[in-house]
Amino acid sequence: MFGIATSIFFLLGLFFLHSDELNEISIAVSPFIPLLVLIFQLFLAVLIFNPLQRAEYGMTPRIFELLKNDTSFKRANIFLFSFSLILLFFSFSPLLAKMPSFWTVCFWVLSFGVIADVFYFIVKRLYSYLDPFTAVKLFTSNAKKSLNAHREEKLSDWMESLSEIALKSLDKGNFSLSSSAINESSHLINAFLDAAQNTQEHKESSKIKSAQITAEETNYLLIFFLDRLESVYNKAFEKKDISLCSQMMTVLGKIAIKAAQTNPSYSNYPIYLIGKFSREAEEKGFNDLSLKGSCTLVELSKAIVENFSPPPQEFKAPFLSVIAHLDEIAKAAFKKDKSLNIKILSYPFQDLKTSFQVEKMASYQDTQLILNELNSVLSEWDALEGVMKMMPPPVKKE
Repeated sequence: MFGIATSIFFLLGLFFLHSDELNEISIAVSPFIPLLVLIFQLFLAVLIFNPLQRAEYGMTPRIFELLKNDTSFKRANIFLFSFSLILLFFSFSPLLAKMPSFWTVCFWVLSFGVIADVFYFIVKRLYSYLDPFTAVKLFTSNAKKSLNAHREEKLSDWMESLSEIALKSLDKGNFSLSSSAINESSHLINAFLDAAQNTQEHKESSKIKSAQITAEETNYLLIFFLDRLESVYNKAFEKKDISLCSQMMTVLGKIAIKAAQTNPSYSNYPIYLIGKFSREAEEKGFNDLSLKGSCTLVELSKAIVENFSPPPQEFKAPFLSVIAHLDEIAKAAFKKDKSLNIKILSYPFQDLKTSFQVEKMASYQDTQLILNELNSVLSEWDALEGVMKMMPPPVKKE
């Protein structure tokens, strides 16, 4: 709107010009404004092609596809081209000679203001695609549009692009961009799970039923998305970027909670990845990262218990998986350092046990099964603690 506002301000100065001067101005500028606009529009398209191509091969894949799907950009270009042709036709029309000079100049000045605003919007929109931080947000935005249009098959393309941006940015040392791509991937997965949950809630509706995502498709796509995140985590772990690995643990924990709200079985794979990453971190000596994974598993289990009423037949799977992974992480830690306090290693199981002993969980048939599994694991650790107490202390070498 700045161009239009400037044009209106400029029009105030026209009152001080004589009609002959106005007539000369209108005749001089009338054919050049639309011609210049058409030339600049063509020049901009040629000028921006190489930078976009470098961005496509350098950091942001599928950037041309994003631009092709940008309806606002298309409409602005069509409007600018059509408006310029109309102005060009009008500049050679006999109607121009019949109009009073003052109103002719007013028309051209206002038209220039409109053109300036639209042209500024097009340029700003084009250069936003060259900013990788803006591009990752555009990928998520397009993914949500695909979901709304029931085009779930396009989601894998957008997720692939986000993971590729994260991997390339890690290779180039741009960790902030990689972090942004991980966050946007999380938003994409959450939007996908929301769509799957809405499908389940409205499965009686004929409109939704005809385009709904089946449970098998949801599970397949979720595993595909998480595999892309796993590749990013592996690259970050290889580069020893612990902060990014820690962020990934948090993201997977949130995804596991969201997945459990949609269908408890969907949370198995993110829980598996958290457990796998935690064991690897423990084996490589990244104890803080391993601790973060254990805390994430415990907290996501407590969040599911507090915020979700599970169906009895599917309730146990995620929690049994959490218990198994926590046990493996604790055993890996103890294997490395036999002097660790057994009480500390068994604390996550005690914490989980407390969460399942609330009145809310008593009505579910799988609660007792989970408590039995926790008691079994705790008994093993208690037995190990008894054995360790009976063993003589290690002899110190002088």
